[in-house]
Amino acid sequence: KLIQLFAKKCGPQGLINGQFQDLSYGDGAKSLEQIIKIHELKTARLLEVSLIGGLIATGQDAPEKREQLEKLGYSLGIVFQFIDDLTELAEGDISGHELMINPWPQFKDEALKVTVENLESLAINSKNFDLVKEIINEYLKKMKGITNNCFLNRGYFFYNSFNFIK
Repeated sequence: KLIQLFAKKCGPQGLINGQFQDLSYGDGAKSLEQIIKIHELKTARLLEVSLIGGLIATGQDAPEKREQLEKLGYSLGIVFQFIDDLTELAEGDISGHELMINPWPQFKDEALKVTVENLESLAINSKNFDLVKEIINEYLKKMKGITNNCFLNRGYFFYNSFNFIK
């Protein structure tokens, strides 16, 4: 399941396609929708794989949990990328290509609206952070067992380093 998820989200229909689209817009993206699609295919898909991958790795994969984490990953990816783009502009050290696909100079009002909408979606879809904590804790327990067997009790360090999650 994990390999299938990775192949779907990061393969030719996902991240690879996003990278291709990103590099194909030599003269800049023509619309905000194109920019959002690139951010979805690249950044959001990676976050979705991370979140859903944890669900699968802990044996807790269920359609409703997967859907919630997919929405969370999507919104987190879009918000992260839009804020990152805004930060690059504020710092003033931005390459020509990055400037051409940055949504803020061309689509300032719309980019703000998309950012706010996805921040609201994050708030809605992260209300059940107990699910995320549960997944992380299950993963850490498994990691502790694996590392205890392989690395002479170093798993104890990893497990206790992440107790703040509880």
